[in-house]
Formats: sequence, structure tokens, C-alpha cells
Amino acid sequence: MSIERTSVGLGVHARTTVGAAIDEQTGELVQRRMGAGNAKQIVLLGSANAKKKGSDGTSFLAHEVKVMAEFDLPIVVANLDGDRTIDRNFIPDPLLAADYYTLSVSFQPSIIKYALDN
Repeated sequence: MSIERTSVGLGVHARTTVGAAIDEQTGELVQRRMGAGNAKQIVLLGSANAKKKGSDGTSFLAHEVKVMAEFDLPIVVANLDGDRTIDRNFIPDPLLAADYYTLSVSFQPSIIKYALDN
């Protein structure tokens, strides 16, 4: 019996984000630097804490939410509670107030990948 696992890691350092994943075919660790200049879409981990910090106007996440809206990029909200529907308790107030388009999905790698690809 074989167990297949999918993992995605993100490390945020200063103003640079490094994404890391393991190539399923070669087993090689692939890392890429990402920045807002080359982003096409965003995944926001949806939780009550993310809503609180993304709405407070002073935290790093609040700053990032503002930048997300400025770049007018599609946002996939991955609900950490596993819910597959829009949960306004998980989306930061600035996005709700602007009626910013988001797509809410369950926090599962295959579902997030499908949302990003389609």
C-alpha cells in the first residue's frame, strides 16, 4: 500500500516570499522567489485570526491585504476549518467592504490547486 502526500511550503522573509515544493516525479525540492510584481493570484489562509489581523489596519497581514487589493489579483481563501463555502468571518474587512471578489475553498492541497488552475 502506497501513501501519497502533497505538501506546499511558504516562507515569508521581509518583502520576499520563497515557495518550496517537492517535484512528484523526481523527488527534487523546487524553490522559487515570488513577489507581488510577478504574482497572478493569491491564496489567503482563512481563519478568524486572519480576519482579525487583516482588518486591524496595523499588522503585516493588514498591509498585505491592502497590497492584494491594489494589485487587483484574484484571491482564493483557503478555509482552515475545512469549510468549502464563503465564510465572511474569515475574510478581512477591507476585502468585504470593497466587495472584492474572492473564491472560498477548503484547506486541502488538491482543492486549492484546482481553484488556482481554473
